[in-house]
Amino acid sequence: MARDGGPGWGNVVIVLHAYVENGERKYVQSYYGHLETMLVHAGDEVKRGQQIATVGTAGGRYFAHLHFEMREFITPFIGPGYRENTRGWIDGMAFIQAHRGAPADDVGRAPIR
Repeated sequence: MARDGGPGWGNVVIVLHAYVENGERKYVQSYYGHLETMLVHAGDEVKRGQQIATVGTAGGRYFAHLHFEMREFITPFIGPGYRENTRGWIDGMAFIQAHRGAPADDVGRAPIR
């Protein structure tokens, strides 16, 4: 997804990531908010290391910074930030560290049997 997420978010890009864990294909999403310029469009395939956007201010609402979060479910729903029910949110740094070093062509394909 790549679109305006509303006044609190500004431009948002959501990337869907597939990976295999214990032989099962799973998905997580990474959210990038408060963007100035989106360099990808909805439906684009994104490669590791590809620049997807530039950091922004959500239309001047904040100092320039990147809002980053990861979620374990698949939904285009953004919703308000800083809410009490954070079910589905995951520790992005822990996820990245646990999955760092995957082959460049790893897109969560099921293992060949």
